[in-house]
Amino acid sequence: MKSGLTGTLRVGGSPQSIETVLAPFVRHFRRRHPSIEVHFVEDGGARINARLEDGDAQLVLTTVSNEMLAARSLFPVCILAVVASSHPLGQRSSVEVADLADVPLLLLQRSFGSRGWFDAECHNANLNPPIVLESGAPATLMALAASGDGVAIVPSNVSIPRNGVKAIPVTYRGMPIGRWMLAAWHGRRFFPPFAQHFVDELVTHTRRNYPGRDVTKRVPPLRRPKLAE
Repeated sequence: MKSGLTGTLRVGGSPQSIETVLAPFVRHFRRRHPSIEVHFVEDGGARINARLEDGDAQLVLTTVSNEMLAARSLFPVCILAVVASSHPLGQRSSVEVADLADVPLLLLQRSFGSRGWFDAECHNANLNPPIVLESGAPATLMALAASGDGVAIVPSNVSIPRNGVKAIPVTYRGMPIGRWMLAAWHGRRFFPPFAQHFVDELVTHTRRNYPGRDVTKRVPPLRRPKLAE
C-alpha cells in the first residue's frame, strides 16, 4: 500500500477495444500485479469520454481528446474495407474512398466514432454510396461481407476473421482515414500511482502489439497527436 501500487481501476472502452486491446493485456497485467484490481466500463467510442467525465471510469481508451484530458498515445486506428477473399478489391493494398461510390456497403451505426470518420470523408469526396445494413456488431458486417453481400467498413481495432475475408485500408487522397487510440484520464482529478503504472505498461505493450498492425502498415502513417500528459 505504501508503494501506491494497489487499488481498483475502472477502465472504459468500446466493445472492440475491450476485446482486442484490454482483455489480452489485462490477463498478463493481473499476473504481475495481483494487488491492482481492474474493472471494465463499456460504451460506444463516440460516448466513452462522457463516462470518464461522469466519474464512471478513471481511464478510457478513446480517439477523442480535449483540453480537460491528459493522455498517452497508444496506436493508430484506421478505417478498413473488409471484403470476401474472392472480391476484386481483395487484390489491392489499399482502396480510395471514391472507389466505393457504387459499392454496397455494410456500415457500423452512427454511435461508433469510426462511422463519423468515414462519413466525413464521403462528404468531402461528394459521395453517397448505397448502404445495405447499419449494425452495432462489426462481426455481423464482416460475416455478410464474407458471404458476398457487400463491403464492410470497420475500424482496424476490431477482431478480423482469419479466413474468408481480406481487410484493406481505406484512404482519402492517398492518406489513411483514422485517429490515434489514446489512454486518457481526467487531467483535473487525482490519478493514483497504480493507474499511472497501468498506463505505462499498456503503452509499452501496444508498441509491440496492437490490433490491425499488419494491415495499417501498408499505408502512410497517421500523424501522432500532441498531448498533455
